[in-house]
Amino acid sequence: MGISALEAKEAYDQCGSYTEAAKMLGVHPTTVMRTIRRAEATTEAGFETPDLPSSVAPVEEIIERQMKAYKRKRIAAEARSMVDVQIRIDGPYGIAHGGDPHLDDNGANWPRLLRDLECIKKTEGLFGANVGDVTNNWIGRLAALYANQNTTENEAWKLAEWFIEELCPLYLVGGNHDVWAGGKDPLKWMMGQQPGVQGDHGVRLRLKSPSGRDCLINARHDFPGRSQYSPTFGPAKAAFKGHAYHILTCGHTHVSGYQIVKNSFNGTVSHALRVGAYKQFDDFADKLGFDDHHVFECPVTVINPEADDERKFVKVFFDPEEGADYLNFARTRYKQAKTIH
Repeated sequence: MGISALEAKEAYDQCGSYTEAAKMLGVHPTTVMRTIRRAEATTEAGFETPDLPSSVAPVEEIIERQMKAYKRKRIAAEARSMVDVQIRIDGPYGIAHGGDPHLDDNGANWPRLLRDLECIKKTEGLFGANVGDVTNNWIGRLAALYANQNTTENEAWKLAEWFIEELCPLYLVGGNHDVWAGGKDPLKWMMGQQPGVQGDHGVRLRLKSPSGRDCLINARHDFPGRSQYSPTFGPAKAAFKGHAYHILTCGHTHVSGYQIVKNSFNGTVSHALRVGAYKQFDDFADKLGFDDHHVFECPVTVINPEADDERKFVKVFFDPEEGADYLNFARTRYKQAKTIH
């Protein structure tokens, strides 16, 4: 709402402050101040021009818009602080935590990837998941590296779409390569067609089984903290610091590690995993002389929600086929026990 210089000056003289004058006139204090200052400057200049409307929104409108944006951001963040996932099968179930795929890279181990996907698809109760970096997604100066691979950028997104449809992930973390896409991230749209949870950098899940206790998972592309002696230092540190998660997974560094941690404050037994990458051959690692610490790229955690012993609640297998074999055994035993009773 516009006000005249006379209205602004009279209100200011009467109230003694821009804030009180603005309340009287029903405008923002900045509007009163700018109107008075413009009138004073016009008097001194000796000429007058019309007060042209601005294409920029009034500050009141901007603030209102920012308030709404903050509210949306807060609601979204609170909803993702811990996502409840209803597991719709009774008895033991498993999660195959896939490492960085880099699907379009010439060094990606496609034979192993296809084998693992087939294992997940044919195993009852085994859910796929991934810790991020689905494609190289080179940007900026790194975009020149597309010349060193067989696939184009468009073909890379085709592979990503195929991968997500095949995996139907329980969770998909946006890794650093993934989030380089910024506001044009196709992975978010692709995951919008899937029932799983997607989150840039990390997700936190509470898996609620119909036949027993909940399992808490903290999956990130990476955890803060490094040690040259322990690849799992980051996720293990998060477990030690009081986070009551049963499974903590991450990737990013293309190395593998596993550590079991008992939190002495809350008694939670945590399984900390750093998952290696499907990208087996890496020119960057060769250039910097990184040692090969790759052991596994798709470990399986088998959860028995009815377990009354922490040693039986979560079991870790470094190979999907071995994990699938144990899960089949555990589910068969569970079904037989239910039949007997």
